[in-house]
Amino acid sequence: MKKLELYRNFLKSKRPIDEITLKKIEENLKAKYIYNSNGIEGNTLSLMETNLIIEHGVTIKGKSLKEHLEVKGQEYALNFLTEIMNQKEEISLRTIREFNSLVMINGGGTFKTLPNEIVGANFKTSPPHLVEEHLNKLIENFYNSNEDIIKKVAIFHADFEKIHPFPDGNGRTGRLLMNLELMKEGFPITIIKKEDREDYYNALEKAHSNDDYEDIISFIENNVEKSFEFYFEHITNNWKQEIEDLKKEIEQKEEELKQLEEKKKKDDFEY
Repeated sequence: MKKLELYRNFLKSKRPIDEITLKKIEENLKAKYIYNSNGIEGNTLSLMETNLIIEHGVTIKGKSLKEHLEVKGQEYALNFLTEIMNQKEEISLRTIREFNSLVMINGGGTFKTLPNEIVGANFKTSPPHLVEEHLNKLIENFYNSNEDIIKKVAIFHADFEKIHPFPDGNGRTGRLLMNLELMKEGFPITIIKKEDREDYYNALEKAHSNDDYEDIISFIENNVEKSFEFYFEHITNNWKQEIEDLKKEIEQKEEELKQLEEKKKKDDFEY
């Protein structure tokens, strides 16, 4: 059994989680997500400052209005994500625009009308007149794919960033879309840390320039694992052993099922 599938089953077995504990986990992950997603794009607010803005709406001395608005924009976008996730709403041009509008607050939500580029990249982003066509194809390919969800999401994320549909806020929008689909499948919100920015960008660059998605798939997978483990650390003191026990239990059931199927085939053949 794949590690992430085991993690997902383990978290499911622990639900319902105590309300106070769950609220603490979700608030902590929310602040970390906003801090890191904004930090990747150059926001200089610390995690503590980010949390103060979220929880108390305070103004941080020496920090720009733009940086404060980026925190609130991400908060609004995460609320929207939760709303459409619960409704199992699929990604569409409307949801893509809405996410960008929320993270940008002022002036977002409109596809680019002028060409843009990713500094230092060895490829061209989609021209403005092809943005909607390329996004529609990306969405269609995603929902028609039978690949593992992590692989699907990683490829979608890389290709979305290559299209670069907006004048600004593409990274933040893309990471929200990625999390929408992961969370619909029972995964926790996945955080890409700002200190991992170079590895993240290198993995995207490899996908964009060479159509080689191996690194971005592995990168996303590792970060999903870390988010699961953050949950586990807050709900049980012995999670590693409990997961190992669950793994053995599942493997035993799978082996029993396999033996039953083999016996049935043998009985049918003899009959």
